[in-house]
Amino acid sequence: ERSLSLVCFRLRGAHADARGRQLLEALHAEGKTFLSHTSLADPATGEPRFVIRMAIGAAATRASDIHAAWDRIRAHAAQLQPPGTEPTA
Repeated sequence: ERSLSLVCFRLRGAHADARGRQLLEALHAEGKTFLSHTSLADPATGEPRFVIRMAIGAAATRASDIHAAWDRIRAHAAQLQPPGTEPTA
């Protein structure tokens, strides 16, 4: 039995919305993982927050596919620079 699963997540810390957009752009540029995004209200403030959505529901999706996508997400997130800074060599 298969069911559609949708996971929403966001980065923590300063400039999380901007860094989340950078993460989504980097993943799409790589061309191996396609994710979508939306804004959800912050429970504490009601302010909209950028979140990334990962839909998992294709019949051919294997656990290894999900783990590989998550590894790519984590790797790209670790490389993000805070907005307004230049990468260091």
